[in-house]
Amino acid sequence: MSTQPDSSHDHPSDTKDIQCKRISDENSDRMRTANYETLMVRASRESTHLPVAKGERPEVGHTFSWAEKYQPKALKDFICHREKAESNRSTACNGHYNHCLFEGPPGVGKRTMALAMLRECAGMDINETKEEIREFDPTYRGHCKVIFCCYDISRLHDLSPLCMVIPLLPPSDEQIVEVLHFIANKQDIELPDQLANSIAEKSKRCLQQAIRSFEATWHSNYPFKEDQLVLTGWDKEIADIATSIIEEQSSKRLFLSRQKLQILLQHNLCPQFVFFTLVEELKRHLDDRIQMQIGVFSQTYNDDV
Repeated sequence: MSTQPDSSHDHPSDTKDIQCKRISDENSDRMRTANYETLMVRASRESTHLPVAKGERPEVGHTFSWAEKYQPKALKDFICHREKAESNRSTACNGHYNHCLFEGPPGVGKRTMALAMLRECAGMDINETKEEIREFDPTYRGHCKVIFCCYDISRLHDLSPLCMVIPLLPPSDEQIVEVLHFIANKQDIELPDQLANSIAEKSKRCLQQAIRSFEATWHSNYPFKEDQLVLTGWDKEIADIATSIIEEQSSKRLFLSRQKLQILLQHNLCPQFVFFTLVEELKRHLDDRIQMQIGVFSQTYNDDV
């Protein structure tokens, strides 16, 4: 006949040991939870994209990612410059390609198409490219195909006769709208035609800016309203520059404003887009007489461009 020990007569020291063990276990659980939360915070800080369900608005701290996420990786995937991409794909498949020179304004997609053509020629295993090469190893001289990207082909007039020149013009509003609807379908977002047209028009034919505006507008308010305000994604940065200019007109402030504008242009923003957006922000701080003067100056600049 088996007997079980009566726990009601445990020694006080045993009870104390059990309580200490329970406290120790609770502390361990707290430490594990704290470590897990620390890892989650660290991961969230290091993450470049927030995991957002389709059609839902992201939380505060959203990182603009659609332009990179939906950047075409192959020549067959291009919507803007589709004819150029198909022509380059045919040339690459036939093996009749030489050095290439992509010409076009900033943000038009020169580098994207160059990388896509490189993958078409050399395979999809291209993970790293070397840019800003100054000279070639003599061993490989005469055996390399070089792809150049430039804004003004006149600066490379000595190279242009040796290359297949591929000019890329800014996309039309219709092409930009097609890209916006493509992204909207992928993100499961209902994008009205009127809003898509407004975003394309305000982007000044800059596709990257149109995509960023779409993402910023979606982030600020979704579902969209009939009179939805189109944001640029750079609203705060450009508004800060305008406020800084209005607050003080000095050489130092001019230098700082130029620095901030250079930072914006480093993101491949269309200069015309930055200029006209800044003009609108400046007008908000000025009276009607000065607004008219700025309008005349901006129109003169637009005519010159």
